[in-house]
Amino acid sequence: MARHRSGARRAVQWLIGIVVIVVVLFVAVAVAIPALVPVDTLRGRITGAVHDATGRDLAINGGLSLSVFPTLAVSARDVSFSNAPWAASRAMARLDRIDFRLRLLPLLSGRVEIASFVLEGPQIYLETDKQGHGNWDFGAANPALASGSAPAPAVSGGANASKQSGGAGGGGTGGLSEIALGDVRIQNGKLVYTDGASGQAQTLDQANLKVSLASLESPLAVTGSVRWHEKAVQLTMAAPNPRGVMGASGAPVQLKLAADPVSLSFDGTLAASGSPRAAGKIDLKVPSLRDLIAWSSGKPFAFPGKGLGPVAFAGDLAIEGPKISLKGAQLSFDAIKGTGDLAFVSGGARPSLSGQLTVAQLDLNPYLPEEAAKPAQGGAAPAPASNKSAAPAPAAKAETSGWSDDPIDASALKSADVDLALAADGIVYRAVETGKTQVHIGLAGGKLAAALADMALYQGHVTGKVGLDATGPALALDAQLKVDKVQVQPLLKAAAQYDSLSGAAQIDTTLSAKGRSQRELVSALAGRGQLNLQNGVLRGVDLVGMVKGAVKSVTGGGGGGGETDFNAAKASYTIAAGILSSNDLDIDAQLFSATGAGTVDMPKRMVNYRLMPKLIGAISVPVNVQGPWDKISWSPDLAGAVVGTAGNAAKLVEKGAKGLGSLGGGALKGLLGN
Repeated sequence: MARHRSGARRAVQWLIGIVVIVVVLFVAVAVAIPALVPVDTLRGRITGAVHDATGRDLAINGGLSLSVFPTLAVSARDVSFSNAPWAASRAMARLDRIDFRLRLLPLLSGRVEIASFVLEGPQIYLETDKQGHGNWDFGAANPALASGSAPAPAVSGGANASKQSGGAGGGGTGGLSEIALGDVRIQNGKLVYTDGASGQAQTLDQANLKVSLASLESPLAVTGSVRWHEKAVQLTMAAPNPRGVMGASGAPVQLKLAADPVSLSFDGTLAASGSPRAAGKIDLKVPSLRDLIAWSSGKPFAFPGKGLGPVAFAGDLAIEGPKISLKGAQLSFDAIKGTGDLAFVSGGARPSLSGQLTVAQLDLNPYLPEEAAKPAQGGAAPAPASNKSAAPAPAAKAETSGWSDDPIDASALKSADVDLALAADGIVYRAVETGKTQVHIGLAGGKLAAALADMALYQGHVTGKVGLDATGPALALDAQLKVDKVQVQPLLKAAAQYDSLSGAAQIDTTLSAKGRSQRELVSALAGRGQLNLQNGVLRGVDLVGMVKGAVKSVTGGGGGGGETDFNAAKASYTIAAGILSSNDLDIDAQLFSATGAGTVDMPKRMVNYRLMPKLIGAISVPVNVQGPWDKISWSPDLAGAVVGTAGNAAKLVEKGAKGLGSLGGGALKGLLGN
């Protein structure tokens, strides 16, 4: 028994000795290999393999070292990788240093454990030519690559390893089954992307990233920062199941991005296989949209209004290819709050936006240029009757400064396509405020079509459609509008600071125009329509008193008044070259009736109208309404009254008395005044 124990002990000692010898030999070989393999030979093999795989030249200009134990380690300095022949930059990539360390023993069980992978000072230059071909397309430079006959590059990281293992969605043929990352870092990296078609370049620099991945079933963590347009952007990413992310079905991912102009967080699923897809909750906050635009464009951003401040939205995000969808969105844009479902597509000739949006109140004023202060336009008092006037007073000088000659910038109509249903509790434009509004906005290829289903406006409603066409050299306008029972006094006060006319308006009109500026549009305005104003009051002008005053001016009396009440005022009109013409005005009131005809010259902002008020069917005195919009004069034409009734003032009074004979002298006296 003792002899057996002694033999076993010697066998164990012998086995341990064998193992020690093998280990010593392995260490000796591992240490000796770098000394046995000339650096130039190693450099040539590496650069040759890269050229065979890509058709490009790899240059290792600095030191190169190789060690095998305890990890397979390759370190190279001053490395460059050549670019496509047509590219602007001579090198597609440059690195100050690359350090790669791979643990050997886990390879025996099919695991890739990268002890460290450090890139110091990488500079990568990506660019496309004018046809959209990228300098990363190695197949164009190496036909063997394009045909698939070139040797596959050696496995050097997680992506290739996972493909061999089937971890990116399954179906692998064997080989390496796992990957683990140790110290994986990018230090002070730089990426430049140049679009050959537009000539625009984007640069990311000061990139410092760290990746942690114990295995494809262990959580992946990415942290770091990068600088873009002189501002640092902090990045964090967490994926509990990296293998699932690389597969077609996807797996949970949390992503956060933070910079001074924007912060973004995403919590959902991501599938990186094939066309990347994502779905989950998104939360975006922008302290100032104008600052974000300036930062992202890399140049100062000028905006005529006060808006484009804080923006925020949150909702369910879905990304599939070029399409981004947002459902159940909670939106905040300056003071505008809303909800809706939106879809944005970045592919195609132009980006497109579609969906439906509901907002509490849509205040457009922060997005409009500031207006210069204008004097209030109240009702102008009538000009005093003149005993000597035999013709209308000469027209005042036309006011033409109100229209701008600046070219209208309609480029926004060509920048995107829109199919949006908008519902608002109210819209504010300048001083005009609407009630509940429903409108569908369609924009395609520079043509805008806005269909107004309903707009509550000052106790009435407006429906119709408005079209804008920016495809030609001049902006084209086409509109059809119906106004029903809108109170004109608050509307005119808000729109034109004019509050002397009241009543409920019904208008049916069509308008069209084409021009490069405001003045050209107004000067080309054409259309037709009908107006019906019910239960109105014209303040500042008393047509009854004006007619009575005209008669008294030849009988020794005086005149004047404060306002004119009427039951209805109806007229049709046509518009040509910006001039509105009407010849069938019909006013119905308790004490008088009136007809009228004339023009409104919108390019010159001039009114030239002639009213024919008639008291109780007997006394008719023309009234000339003339002048610029902001200073209209009302003056009775006594000569016209004399010619149009009895030929002189005495016969005018006499005819008026006969016409009112049945009323008695008291009635006539009351009509003409004391």
